[in-house]
Amino acid sequence: FGIRQLDILDDNFNFDQTRAKQILELIIAKDYDLAINMQNGMRADNADSELLDKMKKAGIFKISFGIESADPVIQKRIKKKLDLDKALFTTREAQRRNIIVYTNSILGLPGDTPESMQRTIDFAIKMAPDIANFMIALPLPGTELYEEIKTNGRFLIPIENGVEKGFYAHKVFYELGSMRAHEVLRYYRKAYQKFYSRISWFLLSIKNIRSLNELMWFKDAIIDLTKNIIFK
Repeated sequence: FGIRQLDILDDNFNFDQTRAKQILELIIAKDYDLAINMQNGMRADNADSELLDKMKKAGIFKISFGIESADPVIQKRIKKKLDLDKALFTTREAQRRNIIVYTNSILGLPGDTPESMQRTIDFAIKMAPDIANFMIALPLPGTELYEEIKTNGRFLIPIENGVEKGFYAHKVFYELGSMRAHEVLRYYRKAYQKFYSRISWFLLSIKNIRSLNELMWFKDAIIDLTKNIIFK
């Protein structure tokens, strides 16, 4: 069809590494002149060097890792159980192959405290992806979290009929236990401030810009970040 970029939307693409490698081998065999964006959150602790080599050879230029929380207590509560050391290894190896790495972290998860949210921020900085997304937990109807809030917490924003901007609404949707909305918002803004105020990130981002369109996107992204999150 003459497409130039293919986006793969599959949170479980590398759940079965053997299957993932077979798919990549089939793409490689076709010898497409194609850029592939693995954009929505691969498992960061289940990718060996062979898989990353095949991803690069297949034309994958960007991957996204779902980290959620770097606090072991919170990870256990949300049933994540991510090996953080392996996640660090995968990030370094992907960037060594010139693959752009995005990460996604969530603040305001059930049980989150200032200390646990700080651990998540610190880990994002240590991980040093090209782009770090921080989001505030969204209790979607039908989930365990939604039911837990109905029983033991309180909703601050009605979400029965959905929310327009979802994870990107920059709002706290609920309070549960000792967690308070103002604390979550404070660490949410702090996460963006700490990650994106680093000179090392800015220099890396400028270095990676390859076109005028990317430069304009970078400018708009910085303006949006400072206006809607950091200094709101």
